[in-house]
Order: sequence, then structure tokens, then C-alpha cells
Amino acid sequence: GLAGGLLGGLALLAGGDDVFSLLIPWLLLLATALFAASPWLSRWLAARRREASAVPPHSSGSMAAHGLVSIYGGYFGAGMGILQLAAFSIEGHQLVRANALKNLISAVIYSVASITFIVAGRVSWYELLILLGGATLGGYAGGALSQKLPAAWLRAFVILVGSGMTLYYFWATYAG
Repeated sequence: GLAGGLLGGLALLAGGDDVFSLLIPWLLLLATALFAASPWLSRWLAARRREASAVPPHSSGSMAAHGLVSIYGGYFGAGMGILQLAAFSIEGHQLVRANALKNLISAVIYSVASITFIVAGRVSWYELLILLGGATLGGYAGGALSQKLPAAWLRAFVILVGSGMTLYYFWATYAG
């Protein structure tokens, strides 16, 4: 999470706003599709693990996936939660546990990326304070809600939000 947040933040600074704007809808599409497919991917990977004499769930492939998600998160915060949930779901974690792990790792990634942007002088402080307040409230509300909703409803809600964001950003980027 630490290294990925730093690498993603540096990649964002190097690529600039134009590249970032073009990638937003594609990154959201990838995140949402992986999350939506995670139950099938999880079963497929579990079958492959059994065939390959029980590779542990935190294998080097799993760690590489989490590393890539961390870089993605440092580069593009929106949608990272969906990718984190997809990675943990593919590993077979229950959704509530996956959500808790996602929140912890996300805090590390976002903190490191934020420090990178602060050091680079690329932070709009007013907007940051508003987003920080909203993210904090949303994190607490989302955690409480995830424990009360059935997992299937929570999964459907995440896919719905991810799909809506993807469609909006494709429209805003390429049609708007």
C-alpha cells in the first residue's frame, strides 16, 4: 500500500491532467467489471489453486494484484475501493471482511498519495477539507450500512454505483 500509493501519485503527477481525464472512464469500467466478475473469478482461481496443489490465498500473484491496485489507488482514487473489493473477493474473503480490509489499505494508499501531492505543491486545500469531511462521514456510514445490508444487496449497490459512475464519465469525457 505504501509503495503503490507513492508510485501511483508520482505517475499522476508525471502524466498530467489530460492523460488522467482520458483514463477516468476506462479505469472505472475496469474496476466495476472486475468487481462484478469477482464471484466467478474467485471460483475459477479456487479451482486452479486446487489443481496446482493448494497455492495459499496470499500467493505472489495475489500480492502482485494488491500491489497493482495500490498503484491504481495512488493514481486514481475513485473506483479503487471497487478494485480492492474485487481483489479481496477473488481471494475468497467475505464481503464485510473485504470491506474492512479495503478501508484500512485505502487509508494507507490515500495518505501516501496525499503526502506526495502536498510535497509537489498540487493540493487545493479548501476542496481537500470538504472531501476529507465527506470521506470520513461516508466511511463510517458505509461501514455501518455494510453490516446491516445483505451481502447480495451490498454487491448490487456497489455494481450499480460503479456502473453509473462509469457511464457518467464516458459521457462527460467523450460526448460532453
